[in-house]
Amino acid sequence: MKIEQWEKLANIFNVPLKDIHEYDEKLTIINKDNVAVNYNGDNNIYPIPESLLESLQEYIAILKEENRELKKMVEKR
Repeated sequence: MKIEQWEKLANIFNVPLKDIHEYDEKLTIINKDNVAVNYNGDNNIYPIPESLLESLQEYIAILKEENRELKKMVEKR
């Protein structure tokens, strides 16, 4: 929701905006073209290269596998 909509809700319920809305410091958005962007709340949008996303996903998969292996080792002890 846009901030204006949150402000309207706050007015309707007669509460401070901060009581019903938390600002995300960073928000990742995937748009219809599958281009990821980083939105940090100041209306500046920075594209994230698809190759970087793929690389991070591969790294996450490796870390998950390492965690599984380490958990198995811990359980054997």
